[in-house]
Amino acid sequence: MGKTALPDHDAVKLAAQSLLRNGLATYAEIAAISGRSRQVVRLWATELGAETARRKQLEKLWKRALRHNE
Repeated sequence: MGKTALPDHDAVKLAAQSLLRNGLATYAEIAAISGRSRQVVRLWATELGAETARRKQLEKLWKRALRHNE
């Protein structure tokens, strides 16, 4: 492992949190692709307010879709 490489667990957690922070994936989706349990992913999500982030992202996309269809 090089100087900049993160241990596998830390790298997976950071990637998952990035997706969660941006509202791009659900707990189940991240659990499936990361090989972690949904409970672990949910713990990572609570550290950064992922539920709120996902809701905001979905609201933004919904509004954009409505404007696009007008």
